[in-house]
Amino acid sequence: MHLIPNHLREKELCDAIGIQSVDDLFSDVPADLRIQRLDLPDGEPERYLVRRLRRTLGRNETYDSMPIFLGGGLKPQPVPASVRAVIHRQELINAYTPYQPEVSQGLLQCLFEYQSLMADVTRMEVVNSSMYDGHTALGEAGLMAHRVHPRRPRFLVPRALSWQKRSILENYTRGAGMTIESYGYDDATGEADLADLEAKLGDDVCGVYLENPNHLGVWETHARRVGELAHAAGALFVVGVDPVTLGVATPPGQLGADVVVGEASCFGGAPAAGGPLLGLFGCTEKLVRKMPGRLIGATRDEDGKRGYVMTLQAREQHIRRSKATSNICSNEALMANMAAMHLSLLGRRGLRDLGLHNLKVGAKLQKTLAAAGLEKRFSGAHFNEFVTRVGDADAFHEAMLGAGVHAGLRLGRDLPELSDSMLWGASPVLSPDDFAALERAFQTVEVTA
Repeated sequence: MHLIPNHLREKELCDAIGIQSVDDLFSDVPADLRIQRLDLPDGEPERYLVRRLRRTLGRNETYDSMPIFLGGGLKPQPVPASVRAVIHRQELINAYTPYQPEVSQGLLQCLFEYQSLMADVTRMEVVNSSMYDGHTALGEAGLMAHRVHPRRPRFLVPRALSWQKRSILENYTRGAGMTIESYGYDDATGEADLADLEAKLGDDVCGVYLENPNHLGVWETHARRVGELAHAAGALFVVGVDPVTLGVATPPGQLGADVVVGEASCFGGAPAAGGPLLGLFGCTEKLVRKMPGRLIGATRDEDGKRGYVMTLQAREQHIRRSKATSNICSNEALMANMAAMHLSLLGRRGLRDLGLHNLKVGAKLQKTLAAAGLEKRFSGAHFNEFVTRVGDADAFHEAMLGAGVHAGLRLGRDLPELSDSMLWGASPVLSPDDFAALERAFQTVEVTA
């Protein structure tokens, strides 16, 4: 039985265009090339399908079912319920590129607010709206550095960098003929090795990338000096940030950054089986025409009323095609709007409180692990992530899972010399019960570090 009445108009539509049936629309396709039926099971009522999907999703382990202490940058933060309530307003829920500003003022205004808020917290002159995620934002930053310095093929990154970020950066920049090279880290503090960086700088380097906090969870106390070294060599200084830190740490714009990238789904979003995410990308005003991604500007119409439009569109792929600075289209506008709402609700004091809560829970995790015999691997100060030795990381990981806890990130794939270590992380979503579960797990799991 048909529940949707479209079939009642089928004959009327066919008669109007002079065919006998819908199959006649495909008469130009040879019969032996037509697929009579997809190799899929028959459809079922939506109510049954929803139940089946819920059962399948229920097999996933989440923060609700298992305490998760993974480091590596992506972790949930407390998000007010009002964010999801407001984002479902009709003028905001559409995430597509607003090519028609006259019908997209709500979306454009919210994106403009996102840019303004992010520029404020990073202390950068321009922030776009936005990139797909923090990893691809780094890839775009590498390409941008090469656009600014086209005769300089080398781009320097920390050796302590996640393999995913390095892989995406290399894929993004391979077509431009760039070379991605690493500078080391101090084995005692975990901070960047300034001597190694200085030795590798030269007039063929287009950019230097630094994360703060870095991939080992350590604050880069010499970040400003790294920027000075990059600028002395004529290269761009690119800084990767965890936006949650910006309420308690010196923003990258005050450290001399030319470009800022990061993963901003911590505002308004949450880890969700790989996406959606939100790439933060900001730069100085003098670099704005080399910048990828959408920019929203404020203007006035012929009646003097304030309005919002996409600006600098001559950089975009719908005008310049292959010569565009990027091919960003839907560009995570929905996530950017959610981030704007979250930040506007937090305000300056709320952002600082969020940063302090992360510092506090990071200190609590360190104390809990130290009591179990796992001391910090590096002496540098940390935010909410840090490294400990655990011995056989694979065996320890499996044992902790068996005890009902997801332990830290195994670092062997990123840094083989740290294959006996884990990167732990914490955020304010972890409850006292989660820490109690961690303590119980250590009663059954042997620590051999």
